[in-house]
Amino acid sequence: MRVDKELVEQLVVQILGQLNKADNVQNVLVLGSRVDAGQVALPQNGDVKVNMIYSGEAYSSEEIDRYVLPRLEVEDMADLAVGKATTSNAKDVLALLLAGKTVEIGHYAYSDFEHTAPSQLYQLYCDYSKTLSGFGLCPLQKRVQRVTRIQSKVISEKDIEKCSAEGITRIGVSNKALVTSLAEESARKFGIEIQRDKRGA
Repeated sequence: MRVDKELVEQLVVQILGQLNKADNVQNVLVLGSRVDAGQVALPQNGDVKVNMIYSGEAYSSEEIDRYVLPRLEVEDMADLAVGKATTSNAKDVLALLLAGKTVEIGHYAYSDFEHTAPSQLYQLYCDYSKTLSGFGLCPLQKRVQRVTRIQSKVISEKDIEKCSAEGITRIGVSNKALVTSLAEESARKFGIEIQRDKRGA
């Protein structure tokens, strides 16, 4: 009896994928190598375990729950906004978007130039971001609602960055707290809601 090795491998991948689903495992395809892993921080969601799979590794598209690109470069962003792709990462992203998949971005490279780029040029990339959002490309989703309270009288950019690193999605602050403009910008960048109340000093 002759056994088709490729068929057996595909069956094994599918069976393992189904077993993982039964064990509450979320499979995330990272569009990049393991070297890029440091740029992708996915918080754990209760009993759901995150299984990271990287480009070039064996997987079945049916078993993937989420697609994540660690960093979207400026050139790729401009290309994708007009429906084209030249780099391998951009081609992967475009193929997924055309297939109706959502692709999450860990970091938009254009945001690195917020304080140096001419305002009109920076606004162009902000507009690209909105266009790409309509295509199904969005900032990395935390997927876990985490709330904390900061008792400080002054909320700084470092406070926001620390909360982002911990996967915090909402921060409670006193109604009298001073939130610096850099902290507000950082909160918008990381998708963190700042909620004021009348408690505290």
